[in-house]
Amino acid sequence: MRAKEIDKSNRPVNDRDVASTSAPTPNVQETWVDHAATSFNWALKQAQKVFEGSRPSGDMRTCDQERLHTQTPAPSKLPVDLEFTFSGGKYSSRVLEKDIILYRGGNSNVALGQFFSKDRPIHELQVRIDKGIPPKWPNGDKSVIDTIYKVRIPAGTTIHTGQVSSQNDHFVGGTQQIVIEKPWLLKGVEVLEKIPLK
Repeated sequence: MRAKEIDKSNRPVNDRDVASTSAPTPNVQETWVDHAATSFNWALKQAQKVFEGSRPSGDMRTCDQERLHTQTPAPSKLPVDLEFTFSGGKYSSRVLEKDIILYRGGNSNVALGQFFSKDRPIHELQVRIDKGIPPKWPNGDKSVIDTIYKVRIPAGTTIHTGQVSSQNDHFVGGTQQIVIEKPWLLKGVEVLEKIPLK
């Protein structure tokens, strides 16, 4: 009996309004649970219509999906021999959005290596201590540091940044280093200055 009274009070004047703007009204046979479910489904369909109307037809991606779809792919992991030059093997990787200037201390005969810094080297001993570079490597090869190189690294290059691992008690490392894999093969890498290091 109560359902009949509500049915009468909710009946629209114009039956066409039922399909366009109004939620479904309960009929005599519906329980209140059934009516709530029907009303919820109607409201969900109305929300979907609004959502679809605000986006290009057929495009149902969320904003997060669109953002991820347009991001640059994640940089690849470093080889083990380069990874171990970082303290604890920990580093972060990113793709440059614009050109940057980096420095390196090295051999006057070899302009490009794989290790860089944001700071310009001051002295050979400072480079060896800060960057963990002993005069001789464990295999007996000499490590020559007699030149400063100022290098432009182009946008789109993957760089790996972290703390330098220690070689021993004297060459402690611990400062920031930037590793770029085989920069001599990358287009747009340019040596801007070559300065003798004292």
